[in-house]
Amino acid sequence: MIRRRHLPRMLERARQRAGRLGRAVTLELADIKHLPYPDASFDTVTAACVFCSAADPVQGLREADRVVGPNGRICSTSPSGRPIRAWPSCSAR
Repeated sequence: MIRRRHLPRMLERARQRAGRLGRAVTLELADIKHLPYPDASFDTVTAACVFCSAADPVQGLREADRVVGPNGRICSTSPSGRPIRAWPSCSAR
């Protein structure tokens, strides 16, 4: 279970790491069930340990598919440590 109070701390750690690496990043906190982005906003959606802990993983996948472009990819990892797996967007079919 991921507790919400850990998320801001995780974002801060990511900001610090990006700064050390000299990378410009935008990090936002959003609910996978209701992403605040227009349809087809991204080429790739990456979700690390999201769908296995979401209350409604199917709705989360629907939202990821909604915001990824028609030729985009949805990449996901699980707590098992397995490599990222990528799927084409359902819209591409």
